Amino acid sequence: MNLNILFYIAIILGLGFLSSIIFYKVRELRTISILASLSVSMFFIFKYFSVFENINRTFSYKDLIFFKFDAFSNFFAMLVLGVGFLAMLASHTYMKKKKGETFYYIFFMLTILGMIFLVYSRDMLSFFVGWEIMTIGSFLVILQSDEKDRFKFALRYFIISLIGAYALLWSIFLIFTKTHSFAFAKFNSSLFTPTEITTLLITISIGFLIKAAAMPFHTWAAGAYSRSPLTFTAFFSGAMSKMGIYGLFIFLYGSIGLTTIYKTGTIEFFHTSTFQYTLVWIGVITAAFGTLKAMLSEDMRIMLAYSSVGQLGYMIIGLALGTTLGLTATLFHVVTHGLFKVSLFIVLAAVVHRTGKTKFHELGGLIKNMPIAFIATLISIITLAGIPPLGGFATKWLLYHAMIEQKMLFATVVTMLASIGAFLYAYRLIQSLFLGQRKPEHDNVKAAPLTMQIAMMIPVLGMLFLGFFPNMLIKYTNLFIEKLGFDTLKISKNVMETNLTSSSGYLNALYLGTAVMVIFVIAVIYYNIHRRAKIYRVGQLDIYTAGEEVTRDTPLNYSYNFYGFIIDALRPLLKHSMTDFVTRVSKEFIALSDFVRRVYTGNGQHYAVFTMIFTIITLIYFLG
Repeated sequence: MNLNILFYIAIILGLGFLSSIIFYKVRELRTISILASLSVSMFFIFKYFSVFENINRTFSYKDLIFFKFDAFSNFFAMLVLGVGFLAMLASHTYMKKKKGETFYYIFFMLTILGMIFLVYSRDMLSFFVGWEIMTIGSFLVILQSDEKDRFKFALRYFIISLIGAYALLWSIFLIFTKTHSFAFAKFNSSLFTPTEITTLLITISIGFLIKAAAMPFHTWAAGAYSRSPLTFTAFFSGAMSKMGIYGLFIFLYGSIGLTTIYKTGTIEFFHTSTFQYTLVWIGVITAAFGTLKAMLSEDMRIMLAYSSVGQLGYMIIGLALGTTLGLTATLFHVVTHGLFKVSLFIVLAAVVHRTGKTKFHELGGLIKNMPIAFIATLISIITLAGIPPLGGFATKWLLYHAMIEQKMLFATVVTMLASIGAFLYAYRLIQSLFLGQRKPEHDNVKAAPLTMQIAMMIPVLGMLFLGFFPNMLIKYTNLFIEKLGFDTLKISKNVMETNLTSSSGYLNALYLGTAVMVIFVIAVIYYNIHRRAKIYRVGQLDIYTAGEEVTRDTPLNYSYNFYGFIIDALRPLLKHSMTDFVTRVSKEFIALSDFVRRVYTGNGQHYAVFTMIFTIITLIYFLG
C-alpha cells in the first residue's frame, strides 16, 4: 500500500504537469487542474505519511536508487506543495495575457516535480537528478518574465548554479569511489582520510550555499528574484531557496554525521568543530550584509530579494551550530520565512499588477485602495522582524539561545543588529507602499484581485497560529531531530522549554501573545475614548508652508534614498562589492573566450601550424 502511495503522488503531480501543457488555451481549467494536483498530493502526504507520526520507510531499486518517506521528507514536501499552491493561485491573475504565460506554468510545474523528487531521494544520484531538474525548470521560468534584461540575470543564475552543481557532482563521485554506493545511509567515514573529509565538506557546502545565496555566493539572487515573474519569486524565495538548507541537513547530519565533522578539527571554547564555526560566521555575515543591502535598495523587488538572502543567513547559523536548539530554530524559520515571504511577494505582485511600479519613490498611500494587501504586509513584517506575538519571535528566541549556549556572544550581537536592520527595511516597505502621500495617478487603483488576496492572507493565518502555538510545529521537528541523534525540545501544552543543558529559561508563547494582544486592545480603547474630544482635523494639504501653495503634486514625504545617511557612513565599506567583482571576472572571461575563438579560423593549415608549435614546445619541455 505504501509503495502504491508513492506512485499515486507521482501520477497526480504528473497529471498536473500534463494539464499545464494540454489546457494551455483554457486558463481556468489549467489553473484548477494544477491546484487540484498540488492539493490532492498534500492530502495524500498528510493522510498516509502523517506529519505527526514518525514514519520511516525506505524503498529501493536494485540497491542503487533509494526513496525514503519519513517526517523529514514530508516536512519539506508540504512546504514545496503549500507554497507552490499559493504561488499558482496568485499566478492565475498575475500572469493573465502575459507573453510567457503558457510556458510559465509548464516550467513552474517542472520545477515542483524536481523538488519533490529531490526531497524524497535518499541516494545521491536521484538527489542530483532532482536538483538539476529544479535548476533548469526555474531558469526557464525566469525567461518567461516580461523584463527586458531577464536573459542576462537568468544566465548568471544558471552559470553560478552550474558551478554549485559541479561541486556537488565532484563530491558525489568522490563518495562513490570510496563507498561504491550512492546511498546516503552507506557513507563510511573510515574509508576517507581527514583531508578528503575536509575537502568533501567544503565542496558540499559550496554546492548548497550557492543555492541558498549565502555570502559570497549571493551575486545571482537579486537579479534572478527581481526579474522572475513575481508570483514565481514568491515560490523561489518561500520554498526553493530552502533546498540548499535541506541539502546541508541531509549531507552533513543525515549522511556524513556530526562525529565525522568533529574529526576535522575542533574549537573547544565554543564546543564546536572548526568547520561548523566557519559556517556559523558565513551565516552571520550573510544575515548582516543581506540586511544592509535590503535597507539600501530603492526597488522593492530587490529589497525583498536581499531580505531573503539575509533571512537564509539565520537558517545557516542554526544549522551550523548542530545543536538541538540550533536545528530547531532553523526548521522553525524555514516555515515562518516561507509564510511571510510568499505573502510579501504576492503583495508586491498585486501592487505591480495594479500600478506597474516597482520603485519605492513611485508609490505610497495605497492603504485605502488595497486594505487587504496592507493587512497582509503588516502581519508579515511583524513576523519578519521577530516581534511578538507572531511566529518570527519564537525563531529568533530559539536562535539567540542556541548561539549563547555555544558562547558565541559576538556573533549573537551581530545577528541581533541584523534583526534590527530587518525591522528598519520592513518599516520602509510598509511606509513607502501604503502610508504617506498617494500619487494622483493612483487615486483609482483597485484592490488586489481576489485570487491574490486569498493567496496573501492564507499565510497570515499560519503566522498568527504559530505565534500563539509554536509547539504544534515543534512537535513535528522533534521527530526527525531525534532521528539525527539529538535531544528534543521539552514541550508541554503551551510552554516550549529550552533548559535542555542549562537553566536558560523557557518561552510561553500563548501567555506572551495574550499579554501583547491585551495591551493592544487597551491602547485601541484609550485612543477611541480620547478621539471624541474636540480636535480640529486637517487634511493632508492643510499645512503651513510660509505662503506657498501646496498641491497634490507637492512631495510631502520622501521615499527615495530613505537610508541615505547609512550609505554616507558606510561608503568606504560599500565601495567594492562581490557583484562588481563577479561582473569584472565575467567580462575578462568573455574577452579571453573571444580571443580563443579567433584561433579556430576553419583553415586546416592554421591548425597544422598550431599543432606543430604545440609539439615543439612539448618536446623542448620534456627533453630539456
